[in-house]
Amino acid sequence: KKTLCEQKLLVSYDNPIILPIKGFIDKMMIYEDNQATYFALIDYKTGNPTLSLKHLQFGLSMQLPVYLYLINHNRKRSQNLVVGFYLQKIIPELNKYPQDSNENKRTNLKLQGYTIALKDKVALLDDTYNSSQWIKGLKTKKDGSFYQTSKVLTLKEMEDISKLVEEKIKEASFAILSGDFKIQPKIINHKNESCKYCEYQHICRVKANDYLYLWIKEKEGEQDE
Repeated sequence: KKTLCEQKLLVSYDNPIILPIKGFIDKMMIYEDNQATYFALIDYKTGNPTLSLKHLQFGLSMQLPVYLYLINHNRKRSQNLVVGFYLQKIIPELNKYPQDSNENKRTNLKLQGYTIALKDKVALLDDTYNSSQWIKGLKTKKDGSFYQTSKVLTLKEMEDISKLVEEKIKEASFAILSGDFKIQPKIINHKNESCKYCEYQHICRVKANDYLYLWIKEKEGEQDE
């Protein structure tokens, strides 16, 4: 096992109308054997981070899925498998409450995200996966299957995410090269998902008819953490 931090990954294309894309991954936990190289991808966040894939179809919450795509399309390694991709809180919140127990601190530092539903692969990077000490909610039942709260994905679901990211990259490339930079914040289920962290709202020229209103039907067990 090894750990790499602040790793730059770049994917470029032979097609000139698809722009290259790069990312800087805060932390990668890596395990290698004779068959493949296995990755856990981690992005550090302050505050109370959440990760949900339900907005991915609209081009939102794409940071970690883009990292997944970059690993899967890294030409230097033909056999890559992402075991999971996660957010992790960083230290400042822990210092704010010095009365918290060590157990609470460990809980706050647990990884939050999605894990592949292949127990033998997960065990390479987390041998406590039956009741994980490192990944929030990851736990197996007596029959060996994962609890619904474990937020696991099949290999096909991982591949589908990567394909969707590629589609969004192509869409964004076409828009950029066409000079299409329209302001179009997305309102999903009556909630503005595009502007909540924007520092320029006071000077933005967005108009009421610029908003794109969308609706997602919640699936059982798919709510945000």
